[in-house]
Amino acid sequence: KDATMGARLNIVGEKGDLATLDTGLSRYAIGLNTAFELGETTRLRIDGLHSTRRLSGMLGRFTLTYADPAIPDTPSSRRSYADRYSSNRTEINMLTASLIQDIGEDWVARANLTYSIVDQDFYEIRGNVFNVDGDYIAQLRSNGGRTKTAAAQALVKGSLSTGSIDHSLAFGASVQRFSGFLGYDPLTGRTSLSQNLGTGNMYLPKPVLADPSIGRLGRGDRFRSGITDQKTAFLSDTVEFSDRFSLLLGGRFVEIVQKSYLLDGSRDARTKVSEFIPTGALSYKPSEKTTAYISYTKSVSPGGFASPTASNANEPLPPILSKQYELGFKAEIGTMLLSSALFRIDQPYALCVDQVTGQAYVDGCLAGNFGLQRHDGAELTLMGRPTRSLRFSGGIQYLDTKIKGADFDGTRPVAVPKWSAKMFMEYSPPMLEGLSVNTTMAYTGKSAYNPQNTQQFSSYFTVDLGARYQMAYADDKVLTFRIGVENLFDKDYWLPRTSLQFGSARTLKASISADF
Repeated sequence: KDATMGARLNIVGEKGDLATLDTGLSRYAIGLNTAFELGETTRLRIDGLHSTRRLSGMLGRFTLTYADPAIPDTPSSRRSYADRYSSNRTEINMLTASLIQDIGEDWVARANLTYSIVDQDFYEIRGNVFNVDGDYIAQLRSNGGRTKTAAAQALVKGSLSTGSIDHSLAFGASVQRFSGFLGYDPLTGRTSLSQNLGTGNMYLPKPVLADPSIGRLGRGDRFRSGITDQKTAFLSDTVEFSDRFSLLLGGRFVEIVQKSYLLDGSRDARTKVSEFIPTGALSYKPSEKTTAYISYTKSVSPGGFASPTASNANEPLPPILSKQYELGFKAEIGTMLLSSALFRIDQPYALCVDQVTGQAYVDGCLAGNFGLQRHDGAELTLMGRPTRSLRFSGGIQYLDTKIKGADFDGTRPVAVPKWSAKMFMEYSPPMLEGLSVNTTMAYTGKSAYNPQNTQQFSSYFTVDLGARYQMAYADDKVLTFRIGVENLFDKDYWLPRTSLQFGSARTLKASISADF
């Protein structure tokens, strides 16, 4: 009888044509969040989510299949390259539960359970570009499957003092199982099907393509293709020696087991890794408004499985073990916060490379780790309110990135720009209460397309504009109108990816939201 309950229902629906000719997007989501007060010290939260997203008529991507150093100029992103049946669809169903128990004033225990099912169906037309003039083979590709994730975590955190030293402690354990199911063709047993539909040129109108004759593997029979089990135990302690000095020490023990299976259900391969993952950070405050810190972080995560189109399809890939070192400084300057950092990140260079042509992410490529990628970088950010009416945030990042060892020693990783910068400003005119206008400017520098670095993405600069108006209604409720234009100057550019993908065309967005 002492329990109380709260609930929130979120419903989202979106359907319409996109800027690219003959393309459409439909997206629907419903989420229910509930909270139960089971007494003064116990709380229960149960959340559910169902969502679907379908993109139709869009070209999946362009892939270069030639070695010429030049990349084709970016064509208009408004041009249609695929028929309406070319689509990808994702459906997500998720349920989470959390039980929170207060233990005195300084401690809390938490138990979390998560279960999710994600279905994906890819039936996409892709373009295999075979010369710098933009000629391509239109290829229909069919694959898909299901992933199931079950996870549980127990966590206890709180604070205590040992003499004049304060401690913030957290410890616990978690388990997770990720199960993958691939769609397959019952006649051939293949987990990926393709069909060449004809040829075209990316600068000319869409060609007349052959009718599709392959099935949708994402909607048919599936088999269990892989399992990833991860177990973790962790402990951390943030020690406050004084108002100026603090030290974070922590560690995780992680065990990851990956197993792949054949179509008949027999096990194909197995990998296992056990790692102790230390973490540490030292923070010093020279003054009330400045902080200097140095940190070290190590992490490990599953490497996943090779894609169905790789020569080693569905093979368990090595785990991703990364290390990060960082030295930083933060300062409050009036109403602004200035942050700067120098860092180094080491992690495996995971790629899929054709062993004959050297092209990446083409059919028959070999998936695996091809050396170590080292990122030595610096970043500077500034945010806050220079005036009462102006809000500002901006930053710039420099990355000196190199591959060490294996076949690509001395090259830069694919799709990693050396320079990038972004700035956001929002102005609220004092004489027009409730109104604000904003702009976002972003720069992305050159980056490599292929592992040999002979093909390069060009740099690009984009500008967005927007406005927001808020008004009160029904006493304390707020009605918000938003309008914005993305890519104001309709810039055509290739995104830095492992394939050729368009940046978004100029897009007008408008929305209304209300408190209830």
